[in-house]
Amino acid sequence: MNKCKSKLLKNQLLMVNMKVERILTRASALLFILVTVVLLRIVYNRISSNRGLQNDVKIRQTELSSIEGFQKDVLIPIVKDDICRDCKYCYTSGFRQNKMKVLPIKQLRQSGCEQRLPDAIIIGVKKCGTGTLRHFISFHPQIAPVREAIDYFTTRYSNGIDWYKSQMPYALRNQTVLDKSPGYFAPQTCDKIRKDLPSDVRIIAILRDPVARAVSDFTHIHAILDEAKKSGSNDYEKDVARLGKSYDLVSSLKDSLIDANGNVRVNSSLLKQGIYVNNLGYWFKQYPRDQILLIDGNDLTKNPYKVMQTMETFLGLQTYFTEKHFYFNPVKRFYCLARPVNECMRGFKGRTHPVLSQDITKKLQEFFNPFDRKLEEITGQTFSWVRRN
Repeated sequence: MNKCKSKLLKNQLLMVNMKVERILTRASALLFILVTVVLLRIVYNRISSNRGLQNDVKIRQTELSSIEGFQKDVLIPIVKDDICRDCKYCYTSGFRQNKMKVLPIKQLRQSGCEQRLPDAIIIGVKKCGTGTLRHFISFHPQIAPVREAIDYFTTRYSNGIDWYKSQMPYALRNQTVLDKSPGYFAPQTCDKIRKDLPSDVRIIAILRDPVARAVSDFTHIHAILDEAKKSGSNDYEKDVARLGKSYDLVSSLKDSLIDANGNVRVNSSLLKQGIYVNNLGYWFKQYPRDQILLIDGNDLTKNPYKVMQTMETFLGLQTYFTEKHFYFNPVKRFYCLARPVNECMRGFKGRTHPVLSQDITKKLQEFFNPFDRKLEEITGQTFSWVRRN
């Protein structure tokens, strides 16, 4: 009896082992299939990526084939990490610095690049679109832009002209070196630029509705202070001391612009910077009118392609930009670059602004209108925000 039970138990164990072996065999097969699918997917993605990169190369070479001095055999595409491999075609926009890598100086010099003083300079005006203007034009192959505002003629002039030159990007002879600082608009800065830069330097200024500019400036200042305060560093005290010299940092937007009696605060820095005619009158005395380009900020906001065409003509560049280079981003509510790379401005662009009442807006418009009419008179241009009735 015991022998029968033992034999039965052995048979049962044998059947269990066979079932376990079958299950393991099936699991191994499924695992093999899964690994195979994953590997095939990786290979497919790499092939697709290479094909996409090859297409990008063809597109960029087609775009640049008409640009004098840029030969197809030396064009190197911008790959995923946006490494700038050749100074002849660098996307050096300051808004992607975390993805930009600069070649060693020795290699740049071997490519025929050199540092020199600017051929053109964006002088302002603050909160009128200088950053966006520089951002877009910097993608033209014949532009070698500074990566960020150097502020040499305002806060670093004591460093000397050789230091300033050393801050310029490496560029080929047929490229235009472009500097930009929204603080260069003042007459005292004009004198320094006139003294230190070549007499044929091209001057560019972008202007916008001075009321909207004042609101944007107020928002920008307080955003800087809020960020510094949240960081918990000593930057907050430094920013308060620096900005407090020019701005009322305590009052609301309304109180910064209108006093207790309901009158416009004519000495407010928020407003004084929007009286463009005062500064431009001085620039026109120092430089020929055809050497100064004035851009309506509203044009840049609504049609950046049109403004880039104007910039190309003014700077003597060959035609590069088309309407396909730009697209309107409905989420950010402003235009972004579509090609040669998909690129939008940083997060602070398009931040929420406080709203002025209609009465205050009208009062400020009436304050600025005589200055704006004079601006149109001395420049020979019309501007979108100027009231003529």
